[in-house]
Amino acid sequence: SVIKFWSPPYNQPIAWVSLPFSHLFECLEIENVITVWHALALERQVLLTSSQLSLLTTCSEILLSLLFPMRWSHAYIPVLPHFLIPILSAPMPYLCGVDRSNLPAVLMELSPSAIIVDLDKNIVNIGPSTPPLPPLPRSYELTLRTKLQENAGMIFREARSLTKNDNCSEGGRHLPIHVKLMADAMWESRLCLFDEAFHLAFTPEAARTNLLNGNDNSALEERDLNDPTAPLRIMTAAEKLNLRKQSQWDAV
Repeated sequence: SVIKFWSPPYNQPIAWVSLPFSHLFECLEIENVITVWHALALERQVLLTSSQLSLLTTCSEILLSLLFPMRWSHAYIPVLPHFLIPILSAPMPYLCGVDRSNLPAVLMELSPSAIIVDLDKNIVNIGPSTPPLPPLPRSYELTLRTKLQENAGMIFREARSLTKNDNCSEGGRHLPIHVKLMADAMWESRLCLFDEAFHLAFTPEAARTNLLNGNDNSALEERDLNDPTAPLRIMTAAEKLNLRKQSQWDAV
């Protein structure tokens, strides 16, 4: 038998992937991106969580593309439905994503070897039973960090209106309190728009025009369309938020 090894040409970019790589680096600082990539390369259990479903799938696809020329051959469910949460206790490698609202139920079933990646909070939690990640070769690690800092080092900071001189390591605990509050507020305001932007991108042109011009009826309560005399009532923001509709991301 013959074993063949193949690698991409030296110093060439990875295969073209039509994904916004900046989304991953906006959510996670470079240290955490390397940690998650390292865990996936070692076929560990990795669970992503976010309040934005579009971020779960986008970041999952980006992380897998970063494994090139290797391929992920284990369980892969970017948006895990609630009824499948028990599979997270299975003793197998996986890359899954869960809605943040399902996280309490997930923690009841989650394997102690799993690594939880909070895309909203830039936090990577290593499970108590997770084997330690072996160190990367020193020279290659330094080169990797240097290249990432040169090409993507400012993405995380710009998403939070931070400058190059701001020390945002360790969750921003070294930042002055007023700078940290401003950075958190900027990120929260940006974070809530990811799903909205995705839905708008896949909205038909006519409906999109009405939506942008404020002519849509998304805030109107449903009524009998056959009765033009039926009164219309404008829904409150809280009522509109409580309307649980199928995500267009799920439909795609």
